[in-house]
Amino acid sequence: CQRLKRFSEAIVHYEAALALKPGSVEAATNVVVAHLNAGQQLSSSGQPAESLSHYRAAADKCHRALRVQAAAFDAGWQPEAGRFNCEAFANLNIALRLCGEQQRAVDETWRQLDALSRGDDSGPAGARGLPSAVGGAAPPASARPPLVELPPL
Repeated sequence: CQRLKRFSEAIVHYEAALALKPGSVEAATNVVVAHLNAGQQLSSSGQPAESLSHYRAAADKCHRALRVQAAAFDAGWQPEAGRFNCEAFANLNIALRLCGEQQRAVDETWRQLDALSRGDDSGPAGARGLPSAVGGAAPPASARPPLVELPPL
């Protein structure tokens, strides 16, 4: 459905797949992409309010995709990416920015980088067993670079 640009239909199918197989990392990640695409399609057709609901849903579903991959990893599935779902995390940042929540996107990024660097489970998906990503803890908010506003997509 996504290849045919029928994103709302794709969302229904991915959710149905997740109802049957809640541990499907692929379905959990792809439903996020379908929501982002549906939002973009609505935004391009002059329906920004409707697109915002898809962007918010995408952000929510990203957290689910992060949890699904972490749980699959803990259950013995050994994806190449390890316990951390990079695609879902990148999409979380995009979705939050599209919702106008730039500071939350920055905070989520620092929180996850901190978790990855410590190798603990405090980030959205947790990161136990992953190598250090940034070589130390995230700086406090006061020491971080200022937020740079991005132009709208």
